[in-house]
Amino acid sequence: MIENLADLLSPQFADRVFVNGKNLTPRDIVTGFQDRIEVPVLGEIRVYIYQPGKVRHRDGMRIDELKIGSIGPVMEFRSFAKCLSQELRNRIPFAFFDRGVCGLIEVEGFNEWREGASREFRDELFSTREIEIFIDYLESILGPKISREFGLEETDVKDKERRNFDALRALTEEAFGKITGVKKTPRERLRSRFNVSPWTVTMVPGEEQVFEARGRQSDSFIWNCSDVPGASLDKIAGSKVVMSIATDVEYDLNEQYRLVVQHKETGISRVAHIKIAPFKELTVIPRGGSHFVGDMITFKAINVPERTKTLNWEVSPATFGEFTRKEGLANIGLVLKRPGKCTVRAFDSDNSAVSSTSDIYVKELEIDADGGESDFENPVIKLEDTIMEFRTFISRDVAQQGFVEEKNPHHLIFHINVEHPKYHKTLKTAESAWREYVLFLAVMNYASWKASKTDMDNEERLRLTGSILAKVA
Repeated sequence: MIENLADLLSPQFADRVFVNGKNLTPRDIVTGFQDRIEVPVLGEIRVYIYQPGKVRHRDGMRIDELKIGSIGPVMEFRSFAKCLSQELRNRIPFAFFDRGVCGLIEVEGFNEWREGASREFRDELFSTREIEIFIDYLESILGPKISREFGLEETDVKDKERRNFDALRALTEEAFGKITGVKKTPRERLRSRFNVSPWTVTMVPGEEQVFEARGRQSDSFIWNCSDVPGASLDKIAGSKVVMSIATDVEYDLNEQYRLVVQHKETGISRVAHIKIAPFKELTVIPRGGSHFVGDMITFKAINVPERTKTLNWEVSPATFGEFTRKEGLANIGLVLKRPGKCTVRAFDSDNSAVSSTSDIYVKELEIDADGGESDFENPVIKLEDTIMEFRTFISRDVAQQGFVEEKNPHHLIFHINVEHPKYHKTLKTAESAWREYVLFLAVMNYASWKASKTDMDNEERLRLTGSILAKVA
């Protein structure tokens, strides 16, 4: 039992099981990490993410899956993602759809939308502000961390591969008809992407805070602070604004307010989430927030004791940023150098009781690399009545060939690993060999996806694979 029971359990649960006081023999996990973070409104988020050496099954069902819950698992992450609006789903990093990424994400704040021991959340959750904040967390903190830990990175399709993808498209269109309804707006998600900084922040009445929309130089933005009580903006248009909160404002301590910035051309919006709180003790302002690498945050201290004439400032870990000066009560600039979490501390060197901290979350800024329009278009083919879109990536796990992400029932995204040895070998051998490899891989993954949606058994799945390949040939 000690040697074999762990094979039937997810690793995060196997760690908690003892037999006669002894731990179970651990499974062959490739790599993994745990994290615990406090996020405004959502409360504590606990994650355990791993890549299994070999996927385990029990009674025909996968044990190794990425799941999401509140206190314990509730549902598979991919099923959770299907409940989101298309706009929010498009913001989820691709790594979360890789079936080699497994584990559990527990969100304390989601517990009120769970019914007892049910295996789903109530529908009301998916239209709340909490969901928007959670997607911000996936996009800015957890997604990049998974990519760094497991060596996952999206890449552009090279010209040689693009030419061969176009040939595959022509073949599949002959077999299954022309592809219609595919817009030739290259990498729309990337081109229209912009970020707001800070995207979460705690403010006190009477405070001012600078917000900035970070995109291309040619972008125009409109700001709206009507949701924030007592707030006013120095202007409503531009890439950077100053928002002030009145000193006598009435507010809800438990509420998370919204400053909305909208891209003037595309209409796409981003939200900065703002919490208002009173602080009567020594407090570092901003109290906390989420920013980008390269940002400079200006700190000040309020409610400074009369006997304290100056404060010293430090950031931990020290490699996260560089201060413009390390002593004073206000106008303390910190230039952020790397992504992750850091803590800024202000303290009186003559009185250890006088101290305050601010937790800052830092993420990489992601905008279009050339700052303008791109001619990039993801290649597509047609299999039966379904469009399959190709996106390429690299993975530290070179044995991985690819995985399918369902955009909708008739549009799949097939992420293909360009680091897989067979991808390189066939491309060097002959372009026809590469096309044969990619087509077989695409059809095999399509048939597996279709089998998972129906009662198709393994023999029927293999027949479907063969019939599609024969029709294309």
